[in-house]
Amino acid sequence: MSITTTQDKLLSRQGALSTGERWRFTVQATQAKLKMIVGSMGLQKTHAKPLGRLNLDAIPRVDSAFAKAAVEAMESASSPTLVHHCYRTYIWGWLLKQLDDNPCDAEVLFVSAMLHDLGLTEQYHGCCEEAECFTWDSVHGARSVLAVTDPQRANAVSQAILGHLNIKVPGETCGWEAHYLQAGASLDVTGQRYSDISPGIRHNVLQQHPRLQLKRELQQWVDREAQRHPRSRFAAMKTLGFKGVIGAAPFES
Repeated sequence: MSITTTQDKLLSRQGALSTGERWRFTVQATQAKLKMIVGSMGLQKTHAKPLGRLNLDAIPRVDSAFAKAAVEAMESASSPTLVHHCYRTYIWGWLLKQLDDNPCDAEVLFVSAMLHDLGLTEQYHGCCEEAECFTWDSVHGARSVLAVTDPQRANAVSQAILGHLNIKVPGETCGWEAHYLQAGASLDVTGQRYSDISPGIRHNVLQQHPRLQLKRELQQWVDREAQRHPRSRFAAMKTLGFKGVIGAAPFES
């Protein structure tokens, strides 16, 4: 079964995993976890990467009406910890895009990053009664923001947010904005592709956007999400030791 077909079925049930999907999700998550462990032990073959092409000053500063509406919604609802996580998600995602040299719409990626965890806030968690995953709460809570742009761009943002918990988000089929939203968030939460960013740039990003005990806050949200949405991807990830993966990420907090 293709990733896009699985994604469509998952979306049709508003985030609830079927038994088969839960099994496939578990296999993919386990493979990703093992890959990270192997990489951290230095056992994985690495290839030289042109890290010199990474440039913080070249990251687009998106200031459209759509982007401003997203920032206002995120900052008014999120804790300071999640606020900085959203900004770092965009920054990490765009830096990885620089490294990979794939096409990406800066506005769509930025807005997606600002809104992707709106459902992990006191104001919006559980706001979509039919939802089985907080990502649906994020999209539901962002309806007024999504109305600022055209339907096509609103759909691109929505799809990126709904899919960002998936283990695999291939840019060729899901869109590069969705791919780099997932990549940026994964780097910030689990350390995936951490070594692809040079130490100096990592330091500068964390100076500008400190983590403020992100690990602890996300671990608490894993528990809350698993309790509210027991058929969700977070619930499946919790059974696989996701809280431990968060704690083991190569960041201090």
